[in-house]
Amino acid sequence: MSSGKKYLYIFILALALGILFAQFIPRQEKPVVNLKNMTLVETVKEMEEEIGDLEEELAQIRKELDELREEPLDSQEIDSIKSKLQRERAKAGITEISSPGIMVTLDDNIPMAESAKSSDPASYSPSDYIIHDKDLLYLINELKAAGAKAISVNGQRIAATTDIRCVGTVVMINSTRVAPPFNVLALGEPLKLKNSLEQGREYPYLKEKKFPVKIEILKEAAVPAYGGSFNAKNLSAVNKTDLDGDNLEQQ
Repeated sequence: MSSGKKYLYIFILALALGILFAQFIPRQEKPVVNLKNMTLVETVKEMEEEIGDLEEELAQIRKELDELREEPLDSQEIDSIKSKLQRERAKAGITEISSPGIMVTLDDNIPMAESAKSSDPASYSPSDYIIHDKDLLYLINELKAAGAKAISVNGQRIAATTDIRCVGTVVMINSTRVAPPFNVLALGEPLKLKNSLEQGREYPYLKEKKFPVKIEILKEAAVPAYGGSFNAKNLSAVNKTDLDGDNLEQQ
């Protein structure tokens, strides 16, 4: 094999290394079971464990790169490199994915908000009747824990560096404003994902509070590629007050 082709395949593997590195950036959300029942300290501990796993993957890819620089490549090795690249691209969320899945639709509770405002204006609080960033995060975490292989919210792909936050009454995802109703699309085994949400915490909680929420099983759906930034400056650090506060306690 010519040296030019050899270095082309080295470049492909190096690209896979870069994609994996993007996932290594600290993130604000992490797939965990029953996040509401955990402290943020436990969540950080799980994130550290995942970082350790990613470090091992990075070390393995670096080792393979070193080996490639010393040895010629045959067709089987080329196919292996291409497969690895495809897997890493999918994990990083930079390719569109299609498969069966579910659609979870959430909306603000406008009827109850209007009723509360008219019956007791003094104690009326609009935030009690809207979907918040934490509601979306809890659902996403439960879907990931149930094995969802790709998730989007109103067309915004959820990736390692996705930032989901409220700015006033507006929810921002990947620095893009999204408005209710929120359509959370999750790809994977439909019944498993649906049962996981129905037996979890967030979906029953929203149903109990009479928010308009529903789950629809889809035979085929597509989650778009991630279009946001992989820059770590988009993420924010966790303050000690967040660790000691009540903001993650069960609702």
